[in-house]
Amino acid sequence: VFRKMCDYLLVALADPYVNEYAVPIVRIFIMELQLGSDLFQDGGLAFTGMLDLLFPTDETLADLECQERLCDMLNDAVGLGPNLGQAIVGALNDFRATRPVLFEGDSPIALLLRSLA
Repeated sequence: VFRKMCDYLLVALADPYVNEYAVPIVRIFIMELQLGSDLFQDGGLAFTGMLDLLFPTDETLADLECQERLCDMLNDAVGLGPNLGQAIVGALNDFRATRPVLFEGDSPIALLLRSLA
């Protein structure tokens, strides 16, 4: 079920209208059902694509609450095991390589990556 829903959930994470509903669903799949590795299949391209939507270059278009919700969930998920933690940190580093400016300040994703390093 998660694999079929994954792309829809990733888009929902980046949508300010449904993010608050999508994060708890993803949290259940990752933390309680331990399906986090499926989120990062194919090198996490779908996940980093969602990060592109959620963390736009023009920060005035960003939804800070959505960003913070996602970052809180990822911070909790990192502790679920070394493989999942490495996948999350790897995806964040891949995203940082494409959008380094987002990691220079105190955005939620920059703070998250700094706390995980």
